Amino acid sequence: MEHLISIVMPVYNAAPFLKDAVDSLLNQSFRDFELIVVDDASTDASLEILLSYDDPRILILQNTTNLGNYPSRNKAMSVAKGRYICVMDADDMAMPDRLDVQFRFLESHPEVLACGSAYRIIGDDRIYAGLQDYESVQKALLVNNCFLHPSICFRADVLDKTGLYDECYVYASDYDFICRMALAGPVVNLPDVLMQYRWHPEQITQAHRKEQKKYANVIRRNYQGQMIRRLLPSEIICHDYELAHSWMGYIIFLYVCAKCMNDREMEGNADEQLDGLLSCINEGMPVCLEEGMAGVACGILFLLRNGYIDGDEDEVMRSIDRFILAGYSSLLFDDFFEGRGGVDLYLSLRRINF
Repeated sequence: MEHLISIVMPVYNAAPFLKDAVDSLLNQSFRDFELIVVDDASTDASLEILLSYDDPRILILQNTTNLGNYPSRNKAMSVAKGRYICVMDADDMAMPDRLDVQFRFLESHPEVLACGSAYRIIGDDRIYAGLQDYESVQKALLVNNCFLHPSICFRADVLDKTGLYDECYVYASDYDFICRMALAGPVVNLPDVLMQYRWHPEQITQAHRKEQKKYANVIRRNYQGQMIRRLLPSEIICHDYELAHSWMGYIIFLYVCAKCMNDREMEGNADEQLDGLLSCINEGMPVCLEEGMAGVACGILFLLRNGYIDGDEDEVMRSIDRFILAGYSSLLFDDFFEGRGGVDLYLSLRRINF
């Protein structure tokens, strides 16, 4: 039996919260949905809780070994039959009208590929609202994820353009997924509070923060690059190493977009952002490309050499070069973005022998 909405929910050792999550879905005002639950080889009572439900809308898939969050989501999405797919986590709760509000919005806005929503953290009465218009979302994603991922509902046929979650990003695949969707077409947040989000130390964001940040840097750089290259004249090439510092990548986008649109206000914003970044450069900043001085320096070279900012290169780069040369010996490995490799490239671009 086919339904209008498929809800996909991975479950791993979520017994303390699982019943609240499932009940919040079964009690939706919108009834025409299937709930595809993937038990990811839980070792607690999660599977028993799921099997206790007698509802034909629930489909339970079982992993024989623990595959992880996003492989489990992909497994569920590969069998989903709904016109729309809703993301859900096993430790959150959906408001009773979540499906109805998102279904009606997407039905009446055929140009929109996906929508998230505002939410509350369980135990906190404050409302957390995401950016609502597509243009603001596109810019915000240049810096970080601006969606509560379990609030997302999207058109199933979008997967033909974007593909499933890229599992290589492990703890940050949701950021990559929404970036690829934003590159394909409009994605927005609704102002309605449709989710109750549970914060606890075991969730991915808390338990794997360091690894998540590393993957997010790669995703951000990829997204910034695609957004910038859409606007660049064909004769100008923007390399990944010029976007190695996330703030610098955002600044380059502002300058490129401002020139493309002849937008003086945006150019002024870019100038302010660049001044703010340069004011943060000091001997305590890492020397490498990834979030470091060499990344900032490569970005500035791009702006100078392609006419986005004015100035004598040697004069502009003098103090940064001094910091980089002083810190070069502290780099202990040859990784391109986090070690000597990227710094060596920058020095060669500046024709500095070391």
